[in-house]
Amino acid sequence: MKVSDIMTSKPFFCRRETDLGTAAELLWNGNCGFLPVVEDGGRVVGAVTDRDLCIALGTKNRVAGEIRVGEIASKAPVTCAPGDDIRQALATMADRKIHRLVVVGAKGELVGVLSVDDMIAKESGARLAGELSPVELLGSLRGIVSHQVHAAQPQAA
Repeated sequence: MKVSDIMTSKPFFCRRETDLGTAAELLWNGNCGFLPVVEDGGRVVGAVTDRDLCIALGTKNRVAGEIRVGEIASKAPVTCAPGDDIRQALATMADRKIHRLVVVGAKGELVGVLSVDDMIAKESGARLAGELSPVELLGSLRGIVSHQVHAAQPQAA
């Protein structure tokens, strides 16, 4: 099974000059926690998460309308291609401890987003049956989630 079989093919996205208030609205309206950042022509130049927005708003001492996505977005998002095998995409997520991949075309243009949620939804609908066993899926997800749990341990200030 290929990434294109599971990915969200029309994801919400933003630009570097988008302010955080608008980005938050896009996240809300898209019911997503991640926005690829694109430039003119659709080429992906970064990514921003709901967590990035929260941390920026809590630490920059500025209102959302004054902070641009370009100030906080990752500059090198982890990507895959629509023709990549779903197992490889899942292995990349587990290895990098991330929940989402930006799916790009041959010229680096945005063509979709692949998320752990997409994989779980498809698995529950039995689309991955025969391609990726529930044991494989859960094993890879455990690697992603265990990183998040360990990273979230309270720290003394």
